[in-house]
Amino acid sequence: MDTLQLNQISTIHFGIPRTESLDIGYDLPYLQLTDVDTFGRINPDGIKSTITLAEQENQQAVPKPGDILLFSKGIRNIAVFYHHQYPKIVVSSSFYILRVKDEATVQPEFLACYLNLPATQKLLQNRVGLASTVPTLNKKDLLDFPIPVPPFAVQQQLIDLHNAFLGIYDISQQQLNLQQELLYQCFSTTLQTHR
Repeated sequence: MDTLQLNQISTIHFGIPRTESLDIGYDLPYLQLTDVDTFGRINPDGIKSTITLAEQENQQAVPKPGDILLFSKGIRNIAVFYHHQYPKIVVSSSFYILRVKDEATVQPEFLACYLNLPATQKLLQNRVGLASTVPTLNKKDLLDFPIPVPPFAVQQQLIDLHNAFLGIYDISQQQLNLQQELLYQCFSTTLQTHR
């Protein structure tokens, strides 16, 4: 298995900050850290805010399917694999946009899964600068970040395993929510009948 540096396998761009702009353009959902769950998925309830983007302005902050959106700020550096089913969005400056150079070598979804592993998160945290009030992962500290690259078939197996886990987790969460709702209904009904 080879180990490559992150800048060898992907380009790294910044999202854009929200600015008050008078540019005439069109509104797009504006992805911020709060719009992502702990597993690196964009919340199904949708993105809460929008930004006006001029047609030719800041197009590098509009991710393409297959890009990875990596938190650049905060105490966790969660990676989002930008699926083709996600809406067209603009990424805030709280993210890096990673674009894999050769998908025949490294599958983007594998890279996102690897970046979200607890052990990888600890390695990323060791590179976070604490000089400012908000912990920040600087781009220069990301460039030489080591990425193990197993064979393509192994990458696919790990992606499938990760997605199977997420499916099981979602079903378990739905069951817990249903049980909680039943418990609350039981309490409400019982208390109303004993008034």
